[in-house]
Amino acid sequence: MRHPDRHITALAFVAAFASVCWAQEKVPQPPRPPNIILIAVDTVRADRLGCYGYKKTTSPNIDRLASEGVVFDECVSVASWTLSAFVSVMTGHLPASHGCKGTESALSPQIPTLPQRLKKHGYYCAAVVSNPFLNAKFGLGRGFDKYDDYTVFLDAELALLGSGSPGEPKEVAELVTGATVTRQAKMLLASARRSGKPFFLFVHYFDPHDSYIPPSPYNRQFDDPYSGPVDGRQVPSYRRNPPAGRDLEHLSALYDGEIAYDDAQVGQLVKAIDESSDPAGTLIIFLSDHGEAFAEHGMLLHGNSAYREEVWVPMIWRWKGVLPAGTRVKSPVAITDVAATLGKLMGFDEFQTVHSQSLWPGLSGGQLPAQREILSDKCLGGSGYHLAVTRGTLRLHTRFDKTLGEADTKYELYDVSRDPWEKNDLAGSNPSELESMKAAVARIWSECLDLRKQYNVDAPANRVILSDKERRRLQGLGYTDSPAGK
Repeated sequence: MRHPDRHITALAFVAAFASVCWAQEKVPQPPRPPNIILIAVDTVRADRLGCYGYKKTTSPNIDRLASEGVVFDECVSVASWTLSAFVSVMTGHLPASHGCKGTESALSPQIPTLPQRLKKHGYYCAAVVSNPFLNAKFGLGRGFDKYDDYTVFLDAELALLGSGSPGEPKEVAELVTGATVTRQAKMLLASARRSGKPFFLFVHYFDPHDSYIPPSPYNRQFDDPYSGPVDGRQVPSYRRNPPAGRDLEHLSALYDGEIAYDDAQVGQLVKAIDESSDPAGTLIIFLSDHGEAFAEHGMLLHGNSAYREEVWVPMIWRWKGVLPAGTRVKSPVAITDVAATLGKLMGFDEFQTVHSQSLWPGLSGGQLPAQREILSDKCLGGSGYHLAVTRGTLRLHTRFDKTLGEADTKYELYDVSRDPWEKNDLAGSNPSELESMKAAVARIWSECLDLRKQYNVDAPANRVILSDKERRRLQGLGYTDSPAGK
């Protein structure tokens, strides 16, 4: 890639880029690489945002971003919990390939990450994260000049966030962390601009993750008054025995309040980005890592399954003057496609793996393959496997204990265009589709296992050694002592 030519204006680049993209010939090497900002809000299911059809006002700022960019209507997460999902975002690999599926699994150094490659191409890379499972020890810090995986947790341990007695430490799940993330992100944005380089900024918000304790007025915005026993705390205790009626409605309303709070934080951040950077030279990507269950299949939270409520997530790309505002892409895409798409823009292709694709045809107003097959993986939570393959509007669920295809392997088939929450199993009434998709899941699973060997994923060195403090942070989310709980 050429060194940036600062005499070429952003407007000239936009015109050159658009003329090629619109024709869908190729993605050019930009004269001045764009700034890339990835904004992620943890645990957001797509159907809780206005731009995905939700009637409650949870997301006016995200909706505005959507109106200015390209919305992917059916973005599929490849995992139903955080570490597996974000490693897939940053590598283009499925969890069964990269191996970060357990509570002590680190990314193999043989698998490159997006920030590592961007750094080699002259980018300044910085991040602020707020989930303990995004600790740099798990491998996601590679390639970043600045990786802030500590400020939120330090504030929690010093009782600087949330309510409670002075000096009383809090678990991060019980805190309101969005404002801290926004503050740190603005500081990183300023540092990135001072570097004089194009920059990649990863900003991760956490609040919609349980517990559901949004600050005022968001705690009453969607359900007031309520006088029942549910207060949004200790939600994992309800995981396998969800409350019903008004109690479940109240939990759901508190979750909506968490989304609305972080939406306000995203609005502040996007405003700061637009005021400090040329929008024509800045690509913003918004997404979530996984969804959240509210008793659609008898469970709460996430990490339980690969059903749609846990893996249907939002994804929005905004690049003013380059991407066609107001465009919606109907074909299913995956969070693994982020690295492949950015790699294609920058001129390196290693992230366009067998399980990811470049989104540029869809981003430029064209078509993406409608029948592509995307594998989602429960990844964590109890024994056994739960995989789901999405092909168009069909989703095949596959459950097995240890080996795919063993005698007790079970299959369920759903058409989400008619049955969005997967209640009416078609496996017995559509044998041809069932057999075709069974073959697809077997092929993809085999490819993943081959890649796992290629990258030496199971080497003893790819294990995380956590400090006592780090382990306590994870225990506060239920991730270590009770892996079935997350």
